[in-house]
Amino acid sequence: PVSRVGDAKLDVALTEGTVVRGRVTAGDGEPVVLALVCLDTPFPTGRICRETGADGAYEIATRPEEYVLNVIPPDGSDVIGGFWPDAQPDWTRAGEIRVGRTDVQLEVVLPRGVRLTGTVRDPRGAPVEGATINVNEGELPRYFGSTDIHGRYGIAVRPGTYTVDVLPPR
Repeated sequence: PVSRVGDAKLDVALTEGTVVRGRVTAGDGEPVVLALVCLDTPFPTGRICRETGADGAYEIATRPEEYVLNVIPPDGSDVIGGFWPDAQPDWTRAGEIRVGRTDVQLEVVLPRGVRLTGTVRDPRGAPVEGATINVNEGELPRYFGSTDIHGRYGIAVRPGTYTVDVLPPR
């Protein structure tokens, strides 16, 4: 704790963090470019996200802790994101990644799916930005997306039968 009643100078020297790194590829080995790789954290910052590069590589510097890794595919992609290391559709079923004091290598392979696309409009026909689309398998949301400024969305899903919920922006 730092208790002050007046001005103070606080110099801080950061220590070297642990790095989680790897590549994100599709099942055929093709790199997934501009995917977001996120570590969901138990501390107040919430999550740390980094984009994949042209070769699908990512690096996230952090501190020792247990994390859930979430991969969000780039817009317009036919690959299916999820939570790793167990390739789950939602974080409640995902395993945790233990990050210690040494760097961690984690390769992620995303399955390809089929695309569900559309446009959300209000009753007057105007596009709705920021609507949430949940593609449900049974009672649970399995895939999700949101609309862009033009009301358009695109979500990669595994072939199958689903129900779809569209929720207005908050």
